[in-house]
Amino acid sequence: MQELNIEQKTNLVDAWLSIVVDNEAKPNDLENWNNQKVKNWFYKTLMKGVSDLVDRWRLNLDDKLVESIRNEFNSDKKIKLELEYIELIRLRIDEFLKKHPVEDRSTKWDSWPKKMRGTKSFNCVGGTFIGLSLLEKARVTSYYGNPVSHVLNIIKLSNGEFVYADFTNNQVRKIKPEKVQIGNVDTLKLKDPEIIYRYIPLLDKKDSPSSILGNLNSLRHDALDDGVDPFDKKEAVSCFNVFEEEFKKNNFAELRDRFYPSGVTLRRSEEMRGEEERIDKIQELNKRSKEYLLTLGSKQASLVRNEIKNNSEAVKRFLMEDNIQILGLFTLEAKKVLELIKEDLTSIKKENSKLFHDFIDWMISK
Repeated sequence: MQELNIEQKTNLVDAWLSIVVDNEAKPNDLENWNNQKVKNWFYKTLMKGVSDLVDRWRLNLDDKLVESIRNEFNSDKKIKLELEYIELIRLRIDEFLKKHPVEDRSTKWDSWPKKMRGTKSFNCVGGTFIGLSLLEKARVTSYYGNPVSHVLNIIKLSNGEFVYADFTNNQVRKIKPEKVQIGNVDTLKLKDPEIIYRYIPLLDKKDSPSSILGNLNSLRHDALDDGVDPFDKKEAVSCFNVFEEEFKKNNFAELRDRFYPSGVTLRRSEEMRGEEERIDKIQELNKRSKEYLLTLGSKQASLVRNEIKNNSEAVKRFLMEDNIQILGLFTLEAKKVLELIKEDLTSIKKENSKLFHDFIDWMISK
């Protein structure tokens, strides 16, 4: 990894302090720092900022439970305590998100402490950092799971079992993956009808700031490119204009790849390129229904999603059969969503049966 010169380090550290974290002093011996020390500082300041938010938002859990997990040596009792703690994290995060619904703005960059504090919201990246912070307090082993276009917590219980914890999307479940390596990165390979992903790379927690650098690059792109979602662009422009000088001085995509080269190898691997193509196709099938839900507003859209989820068997029958009478079970809004999805699925039903069934399994589990 080529070392940054003092100007590059200064520009990057200044940007991190301005955009990402609060109440941190600039290192006074930066000229003596190598890239590894900068990386360590990224993680330290990032998690301190997240911990401060956890305190501010009262997301911390019972100290007695935390101590019980730390001090329990009986395997069965410890696992039970770990699962209880994970469930409480899920409930606490879900409760916070319901109390602070986001209306009419993109949360695409609500992933670093300063932004999260200002918006009082977080996306999958921010939610995963909150999960890491709470799990570390109880010394529960966890990883920064980084499937295609998403991040989440992967938890390893004391008996070696894995838990898929997508706290931001309120999806927590045990999984039985196969452990493989892709591009020298430990990866979970799984086939679970309730999870869209087939590969989940496990990043070292100290490599998790790579997501922040990647999101900063994405923000710059959406602020300057005309061919992006107007909803995302509005939020990107607002942030970019405040920190335009920092964006001019730093190429965040290049810096991410220099500091975290394993991510480059991972993204270029045959497995992850195939996974990205598969996920993109599934997301494309969901595009028109997602756009329609956005027109309803967050509360109505949430009601429609719950209605579809609570009638999953009827949804599956409608999508796989030609029985339109099933639509009589649904409200007009849910009916519209299902009709749009049905139309988009028609083209792949015969051409790509596996993708057809993958999409249906994923949709009814959301």
